[in-house]
Amino acid sequence: YLSDQVDASQLPSEWQPYISSRPMNVIVFMNQWMNHTTDRDMFNALADRFAEQVHIEFMMENWEIDTIVQADGFRQFDEKVIAYLQDQLVHDVNQFAYYKDILTERRRLHWYTEFQAEYEAIENARWLLQFVQEKDNYIPDQSAYDLFQAYASDYYRADLFYRKFYTAFDRIERKERLFPLREKIENVYTNWYLQELSIRWTNRQHKELVPTWKIERLIQQTQFYQTYIQPIISAGERAFVIISDALRYEVAKELMDELNNERKASTDLQAMQGLIPSYTELGMASVLPHETIEYVDGHVVVDDIRAHGLANRRAILKKNVTDSVAFTFQELMAKNRTQLREALAGQKLIYIYHNTIDARGDHAAT
Repeated sequence: YLSDQVDASQLPSEWQPYISSRPMNVIVFMNQWMNHTTDRDMFNALADRFAEQVHIEFMMENWEIDTIVQADGFRQFDEKVIAYLQDQLVHDVNQFAYYKDILTERRRLHWYTEFQAEYEAIENARWLLQFVQEKDNYIPDQSAYDLFQAYASDYYRADLFYRKFYTAFDRIERKERLFPLREKIENVYTNWYLQELSIRWTNRQHKELVPTWKIERLIQQTQFYQTYIQPIISAGERAFVIISDALRYEVAKELMDELNNERKASTDLQAMQGLIPSYTELGMASVLPHETIEYVDGHVVVDDIRAHGLANRRAILKKNVTDSVAFTFQELMAKNRTQLREALAGQKLIYIYHNTIDARGDHAAT
């Protein structure tokens, strides 16, 4: 089996007599054993035992990486591939297409599930470092509007790759093996991307957004209802508004792609300019139907109704659309199908508030 995956001449001379003259039978047997639902664990245990007895790490120490890219008889092959990819990325050997091919090949092999977190961390590190190379380590000075649009269409990818790197990294059992790569990613993301982007944005803010915050040609957060929801209600149609507090733009982009590609949905993503100061009560008020938003005695007030709390937001909605209602996400999830149908019957405008992300940032218990 191994001689089919690597150059047989690389194998020790004492192994040569054991190379079968009928390799196909061996390959079929090994594939069925390695991928069997219950017997794969036994294979893994025996492979580890055999690898230790024959010192497989020492045997392949001088093998080129291309020799083992398609080999999956032992977990040591994956460990060597992972170490190689990390070393190349850390030392700026930026052959990104080649690394992508290696990762694609490893994904179909036996031990991938054992090292999936490591491979996913490396994959997203590769994407982030490729992003940096594409930008030539430089974010150009541009207008506030162009910088906003550049983030919405392109720069957000750095945040996406960084988040997904850590999502995978946190699942790794032996994290110390990828510490050098983590240090590399942290340095690139924090000391280049965030610093470069914040400098460009701060410069534009001083030049264009003082004393007003508004960027011309951008839809403002306070225009959300009149821009997106009012036309639906005016046409006599039903509208559901899901507000997920603290949902990042790049997460929304990933969700859109998943809905369109995996669920065969038809979704679109558009960005608005948010409010400052950026805090929950003001943000929640801004996406409700309103004539005025005021700050009175330390509270945000929408058309003479305080915007804090679900009951007040329901009152604001009903003041504008009689057949309207608001729920928390938890309330809806607790209902069965019959209860849900009754709760939504006759309602034209439904606001759903999702707070899981924000709660995790605010409360240690979550």
